[in-house]
Amino acid sequence: MNKKCSGCGKEYNAALKRCPHCGGGFTTATNPAVQQKKGSAESPTGAIIALCILSGLALMAGWGILVAAKSAIHEIEAFILFLISAVLIAGAANVGAINRLIKEIKKNKDY
Repeated sequence: MNKKCSGCGKEYNAALKRCPHCGGGFTTATNPAVQQKKGSAESPTGAIIALCILSGLALMAGWGILVAAKSAIHEIEAFILFLISAVLIAGAANVGAINRLIKEIKKNKDY
């Protein structure tokens, strides 16, 4: 079975993922449910927002404990919350960086 390329209009073998003539795709319809799933997996915005919110909460809790500290243990507890906040912010940055890397790989890879 052959596919018709949407880029150059030539037909090519259906076993191939890309047109051997121009590297373009083909004109067959794709399943919208698959496209919707794929789009939602590529958008980690919710995870980034959740990590930033948790980081803010940890930062505020640490600051509140530090301001009201009456002993060294309270200062240590505040410091631990500051570290948790930093780790969560770093996690949000990593999620964003990994997402950009995945998009770049998918853009350059033949599907």
